[in-house]
Amino acid sequence: MTQPNSQLENSKQTIDSHHHFFTKDSVTAFNRMIPPESYQDNPKFQQFLEELPTTEERAKLTVVEMEKSSVDKILLMSFSGDFETVYRAREMYPDKFLALIPFVDPRYDPPEIIGDYKKKGAVSVKFYPGSWGNNFNFNDPRIFPYLEKCLELELVPMVHFGVMKGGPVNLNAWPANPLELRPWLQNPKLVDQKYIIAHFGAGYLREVFLMAYSHQKRLYVDTSGSNDWIIWSPFPNLTQVFEKSIHALSSQHILFGTDSGRLTMRHDVALRQKGILEDLVTRRVISDEDRWDILGNNTQRLLLS
Repeated sequence: MTQPNSQLENSKQTIDSHHHFFTKDSVTAFNRMIPPESYQDNPKFQQFLEELPTTEERAKLTVVEMEKSSVDKILLMSFSGDFETVYRAREMYPDKFLALIPFVDPRYDPPEIIGDYKKKGAVSVKFYPGSWGNNFNFNDPRIFPYLEKCLELELVPMVHFGVMKGGPVNLNAWPANPLELRPWLQNPKLVDQKYIIAHFGAGYLREVFLMAYSHQKRLYVDTSGSNDWIIWSPFPNLTQVFEKSIHALSSQHILFGTDSGRLTMRHDVALRQKGILEDLVTRRVISDEDRWDILGNNTQRLLLS
């Protein structure tokens, strides 16, 4: 594991644990995950791709915009096959971009690639099973070598289960259920492996809670994204999602994130979530220490220490 940073441990800093770094150099890798034919009738999205900044421009702009949301540090996330982009950005601003989280796609990437990523500063890898079409489910036995490699290298994998809306329409895409973690949570060779479930489960929060009944110590969620899956859920608002998650998982198992990507920084997401945490402190649902655990300390302890 990386050595602890004494300036971050138990600090009052905000770390964005879920931040997509999307530049001109990322398009080829993005098209591998989301085929161009899926957005050929979407001129706005095509224009967006054409107008993407260079890696250097995006890095500079991100640092400027971090101040608007009072985000101190970021973990940069890259598409499968695009690790060099985030690696270059981190070299530019190592004090701002603390570490890297590359996508790993079992359709293309062998398990051994995780070791290469680790050597260059990866602290986690992200799996996106809903984009794999009919090739894989996350409970497929072929996923085992990837999780075994993560455990060997002391990396905590992040998995996007639930609904997807990050790219154009992909007819092969389908929501993945976090209950697909079952064979891995029950596998005796993976009993020490922990998992981060992105976006509060993106519509499958109840299923996360059910698993947490028996496996709470091994499950984490991140808060990132618009979380508009709530519209189709029994939860009336994001404040209750935070409260329920704190009750089921504890404040120490929640990681702050924005899911920034197409925009340099999602200020609305950051400010909304910080407001919710302020409200929870005011109402004494959580302590001020709990708030800073969610905003940064949990990410520091889980991924950076």
